[in-house]
Amino acid sequence: MEIGSIFLGYEGTYHNSTVSDKKFSATPADSGDQIDHEFHGVVSAPVWQSLVAQGYYRFRFTDFQDTNREDHLHSFGLGLHYFFNSHCSVRTFLSHDQRDSSTDNRDYETLTFGAGLNCTYSFQLGGDHGHSLTPKLSAEFTESAKAVRRPMVC
Repeated sequence: MEIGSIFLGYEGTYHNSTVSDKKFSATPADSGDQIDHEFHGVVSAPVWQSLVAQGYYRFRFTDFQDTNREDHLHSFGLGLHYFFNSHCSVRTFLSHDQRDSSTDNRDYETLTFGAGLNCTYSFQLGGDHGHSLTPKLSAEFTESAKAVRRPMVC
């Protein structure tokens, strides 16, 4: 019997941005500069033959450098993947995002669901000296629908 897998990770990024046309913006030119700290976890488990269930959770803390704004984004979701063979699979998914921001009118919640088709083919390039390169050619088609709920401001 196959067992599942667990993946835990952290990603930190710095985004540097500038407003190119100041006459259309009342914010400082570098107000979009931000630091993101993201922690995420994924659990995958076989359900039946070629069917795999996958769940994830992600927390992202965003600190905007030149404004007094901080965002907390919580995301979680579930997916079912059916593998026809080692090259093609279909999936269906449901995800929920909730952002809480220290700035007015930036909070939101979304619920997204959808389905996708993925085909991946690998081929090997290389010489006779034991050196090779295995690129992957991948195509994915995904269709999804999203429902967004923003709090009302009085």
